[in-house]
This record gives sequence, C-alpha cells and structure tokens, in this order.
Amino acid sequence: MARRVLRISYEELPPSDNHIRDIGWRFFGGKKRAVIIYTKEAENYKKGVIRHINDEHFFEVQSFVKGHKPWSTYLLSFVFVFPAEDILTVGWLKGQAKSPYKRVDTTNRRKLLEDALSEAIGIDDSLFWEGSGVKLVGGDNDPPGVHMILEEVDPERYGIPPHYLRGSGG
Repeated sequence: MARRVLRISYEELPPSDNHIRDIGWRFFGGKKRAVIIYTKEAENYKKGVIRHINDEHFFEVQSFVKGHKPWSTYLLSFVFVFPAEDILTVGWLKGQAKSPYKRVDTTNRRKLLEDALSEAIGIDDSLFWEGSGVKLVGGDNDPPGVHMILEEVDPERYGIPPHYLRGSGG
C-alpha cells in the first residue's frame, strides 16, 4: 500500500471539549426535546478550520481524497503547540506550585478538530481508527496552533480480513 499522508496546520488552538457543548432544543415528532449541540465558540472554531482547509490546503486535500476507498482506514495525529504561559506554571520556579505544568489535556481538544477535518475533506471520522495527541511548548518561532497528520494505514493492521478489502460489500 502506498503511503498517503495529509498534513494540515492551523494557527489557533481548539477550545477544550469541556467548553464546546451546550443544551439546545429541537422538535422531534412534534415534541420539543433537549439535545447536545456545539456552542457558538465551537461552531465558529470549526467553521474557521474548515475554511482554512478549503482555502489553504485545497490541492493537497483533493490529491489525498482521490486515493480514498470505502475500506480505507486512517491514523490521525495531532500536535498541539501551546504558548509557554498556557502550559507551564510560573509558580513552580518560585516553589509555589505542586507541578511545573498546568492541567491541559490533549484528548480534550480532539473531537472538534476530528469533526472539522472530516467535514472539510469528506471522509467520515469513523474511519479514523487510531489517533494520538502530543502537546508541545512553543518557542519564539513556533506559533500556537495545531498540526493534523492524517495517514492512510493498512486495514489489516486493525484485524480487518483481506476479503473485506476487494471492492463492494455486495
């Protein structure tokens, strides 16, 4: 299998999953029901990521998507670059903190990006079979943001039998 990789960088960190959902109301069968929706902040971030991918990575996306098959599986990696002040505790240097690090989770930043990437490239995020997240402290030449690396991986790596990889399921 030829190695296909799509790399996208976006110079804005996503909001934490702890702050991207809200309660909304929708009508189902004539009855009003509560549903979980993205907050305005999350929707705006997602739209910004999609717009960036469409504007700045159009040709790379088209080339990558051209090789997509219904049985394709992907590994999605994120590298989150944080400003030092967002991730390091200054009080640590003064003996006033229990840890040198602030409580910043990378796993809490993935879902919104997965949804935005999936929508922008037209590949369902259920095909992202594996993922990872790394956080880095940015330096003077490293602007805050996120790097997304989507790599096609051989489906057999995930135990999918070879006879599922030959064409239509019918």
